[in-house]
Amino acid sequence: MSSKSALPGHIEELLTYRLHVVKKLTDKIIHDEFLRQTGLSLPEARVILCVGAFGNLSVSELGQKSNLDRSQASRATDALVRRDLLAKTTNERDARGVEIRLTAEGQTLYRKALKISQQRNAAFLALLDPAQSQALLGALDTLITALRNDGDDA
Repeated sequence: MSSKSALPGHIEELLTYRLHVVKKLTDKIIHDEFLRQTGLSLPEARVILCVGAFGNLSVSELGQKSNLDRSQASRATDALVRRDLLAKTTNERDARGVEIRLTAEGQTLYRKALKISQQRNAAFLALLDPAQSQALLGALDTLITALRNDGDDA
C-alpha cells in the first residue's frame, strides 16, 4: 500500500479481496484433502463438522453454523442422509421441522474430518511465525466480533 494514501490503489490491496483469495485457496486445499481422505465435498464436510460440533440442528441452524446458504446446506444434508451419515428426525420443539443428527457412521467420519481440519489448520498457521499466527487469530477474532455486533444494530 502506498505510504501517501491510506486507501488501497488496487483491488489486490483491499482487505475483502485478500480475505476472499485466502478463503478460496484454503477451501481448495481442504476440499481436495476431504475428498481424498473421506470422499466428502467441502460443503458435506462442513455439515458433518457442524452437526458433530453443535449437536442436532435444524437445516436453518445448520446453514448459519456452517456458513453455507440454505440450499447448499440442504443439498449436502440430503446427500449425507442418502449415504447414512446423517439422519433426520422430527424436531421436538417444532413438529413441522426436522433435526439433523449424525448416525454412528457419521460420528466416525466426524472424528476423521475433525482431525483433517485440525491438521490443515495447523499447516496453514505454520506458514506464519508464532507472533504472526497469534496476531492474525487475534485480529480475526476482533473483526468477527465487531462485524457480528455491527449486524445486530440493523
